[in-house]
Amino acid sequence: WELGFLKDVVENKENFAELQSQEYIRYEDMPLETKSGKTIHVEFVSNVYLVDTIKVIQCNIRNITDRKLDEVKLHRLSQLYRVISHCNEILVRAVDEEELATSMCQMLANEECFAAAWVGYTEQGADTRIRVVGAAGVTKSELESLSLTWADEGFGKGVVGNAIRTGQVVVCNDFDKDPLAETELLRGFRSGYSSIVALPLIADQAVFGALVVRGVRPNEFSDEIVELLGELAGDLAFGVA
Repeated sequence: WELGFLKDVVENKENFAELQSQEYIRYEDMPLETKSGKTIHVEFVSNVYLVDTIKVIQCNIRNITDRKLDEVKLHRLSQLYRVISHCNEILVRAVDEEELATSMCQMLANEECFAAAWVGYTEQGADTRIRVVGAAGVTKSELESLSLTWADEGFGKGVVGNAIRTGQVVVCNDFDKDPLAETELLRGFRSGYSSIVALPLIADQAVFGALVVRGVRPNEFSDEIVELLGELAGDLAFGVA
C-alpha cells in the first residue's frame, strides 16, 4: 500500500482479501496513478499459484488509456449527433430567431461535457458590440455585463472576437496554456469551464454573429467535435437567414 498507486486503499485491501481466498481477480478498468501524478486506466489480472510450498501472486497490467479515451470520444460524438438531430427538429418548429438560438443552446448545455452555450449577433452599422440572442448554462445578464465586443481590443481580442473578425472557428482548449484565454481570465469569466470554442455564423459570405460553447474540462473540443459543432452553426445560420 505504501507504493501509492492504489489510491483507494480500503477498497483494494478488500479486493486483495478476495484474491487470497479465490486465488483470482480481474479488473476490466482500474485507474492507477503514475509516479508523475498522471491517472491512467489499466486492465488488471491477478492470480495466486504455488511455487513449491510458497504462494506467489502474479499480476498482469495492461495500459488501456488510449482505448478508454477512444471510447469516451465515440460516446461524445454519438451524443453530439443526437443533439444535432434534435436541433434540426427545432430548426423546423421555431417561430423566431430568439427561440431557435435559445433552444439550440439549451440542447448543447444539457450535454455533460459542455458547461454552457450562447449565441450573439454583431450590431448593425459601425457599432462593434455583440448582442446576446440566446443562452443556456449562463444568463444573458451575465454575458451582457461583459460589454461584449468584436473590436480588435479588450474582450474583442479573445476567442469570440477573433472568430467574428476572421470568420474562422477559434478554439481554446486549455485556459492555463492558451494566451487567447487571457481576456476571459482577466474578466474572471472562467467559473465552471476550462475550454471554449467560437464558431462564426455566416450568411451571404458575411459574418453576422457567433455560436459559443464552453467545455467543462480542458481538451473538450477535438477536431471531430468542432467539425460537428460547425455543422450546427451552419444550420443555425441557415435557419436565421
